[in-house]
Amino acid sequence: MKITKQTGTILVCLVLAFFIFRTLYRGLLLDSCHRYSIARAISFSGGGGNAGLTLDYTFVYNNKKYEGGTLLDKGDFYRKGESYFLNRRYFVAFHCGDPSNSKIDLEKAVPDTIVVVPPDGWKELPLD
Repeated sequence: MKITKQTGTILVCLVLAFFIFRTLYRGLLLDSCHRYSIARAISFSGGGGNAGLTLDYTFVYNNKKYEGGTLLDKGDFYRKGESYFLNRRYFVAFHCGDPSNSKIDLEKAVPDTIVVVPPDGWKELPLD
């Protein structure tokens, strides 16, 4: 079967549409019902050539460990350095019914005064 230029373009558009829809859908789910916990950045992946750099993280919810990843701006990574991101604690929002659907917040620092996370997380960020 010969794939024409038009067919190839349509396939690329369909794949892109799928990923855009999936991202938007997961975001809407997260907005509809979420809880918070604390994640720890553990490693980086990707980043070769023009590929995005992913910060990998873990968090615990109801005594089960979950993993996630978020794209990093390569400029931030090179300016701040690897040690700035790794082994730091960040707040993470996760979906109530599917904790694997999570989003880390790299902007809000977790205060050192927060040492214990409730097993089921928080309904709201524990900040004053």
